[in-house]
Amino acid sequence: MILTPATYSTGEFENPNTSRAPRAFVAALVAAVVALAFLPGVGATITSTPSNLPKSTADYVVRGADTSAVLGAVLDAGGQVTRRLDIIGGVAARLAPDAFRTLNEQSVFSITPDSLLTASDDSTQSTTPVATGTLPEIRRSIGANELWSDGATGKGVGVALIDTGVVPVPGLDTPGKVLNGPDFSMETDNPELAGLDTAGHGTHMASIIAGRDAAASPRNSGSGYMGVAPNATIVNLKVATADGTTTVSAVIDALGWIVANHTYSGTTIRVLNLAFSADPSIPYELDPLAFAVEQVWFSGVAVVAAAGNAGATATSLTNPAYDPYVISVGASDPVGTRTSSDDVVAAFSSSGSAIRFPDVLAPGVSVEGLRNPGSFIDWLYPEGRVGDRFFRGSGTSQSTAVVSGAVALLFSKYP
Repeated sequence: MILTPATYSTGEFENPNTSRAPRAFVAALVAAVVALAFLPGVGATITSTPSNLPKSTADYVVRGADTSAVLGAVLDAGGQVTRRLDIIGGVAARLAPDAFRTLNEQSVFSITPDSLLTASDDSTQSTTPVATGTLPEIRRSIGANELWSDGATGKGVGVALIDTGVVPVPGLDTPGKVLNGPDFSMETDNPELAGLDTAGHGTHMASIIAGRDAAASPRNSGSGYMGVAPNATIVNLKVATADGTTTVSAVIDALGWIVANHTYSGTTIRVLNLAFSADPSIPYELDPLAFAVEQVWFSGVAVVAAAGNAGATATSLTNPAYDPYVISVGASDPVGTRTSSDDVVAAFSSSGSAIRFPDVLAPGVSVEGLRNPGSFIDWLYPEGRVGDRFFRGSGTSQSTAVVSGAVALLFSKYP
């Protein structure tokens, strides 16, 4: 299995032969990044309101050209502003049904539900042998070790992780490995949990992307635990609670922080890892989350997003993976072998449609990362535990973390 552009032949993604792994690893990601430079962005003059208005107040994201103007319009309409979202020129607000007519007469581009989002994880149960999902095996399969030999280990590259937070378990506890940004989650009422991962998802993602034991060295791949880009830095932006739940506005708020803090504590953010599933029913041209993601891309950050875990019958990738301005990632399954010729698309991986396919595939079945003992997924999936230290997870989230690490390697090789 290698990172390869996602193309369809007889219902599965094609796979080049194993000997071309390092070249395909680089070419697939470079091609995905270059292609995005020629796409039109989200339109700024389209007006949209929900088709089914609520009978009582509900939470919405209101987007316009100017945040202050939108904020004033919402207040004039009797709404309650819950977040200021400068990145989209709008706000998150609690609105009553009669507010929509008033806002439609203002300079408002769209009013969309402030929906709940969840981390894109599938069940951790799998018949695949653990060995095929270990980080050494994944690094070998995508050609990461060859880049390490060339000195590309992610050093100097910041990877923003918008997720459930990170716990400093061994492998993520060395000074400077994880930089904590603001906490945008619904757990901010407990200061002791600020930035910390109560779900287990974010810690798993961070370890796959850039985990590294203190004594481990990329010059010796067997010297200890190392993620795909062991010398990259994680910028931790917690948005979700223990059950992996967040809101559209919280993620947009975190995206705005990235644009405003491109260089943070001496680290330049070059990659953004997004592994959340949002409703793709709103066209990306209207969607405020898609608009915010594009602003991050235009600021010089490569956005890597999970395609979703709805399987081959899914008619759309999840939001924001359906936006053409992100690198959308599907999951591949090695079916228990070390060769790539028999790899298949993981059964849970969303395939999309002719409108939008995943850009690349990466390992996503029984991927072994660092465990967060006592976290929600550690409790929910005890069968995913590998000893006291590691945990196996399956999903396009894991695939996205692999690709984020790979992009960090490319930025360190081609700054």
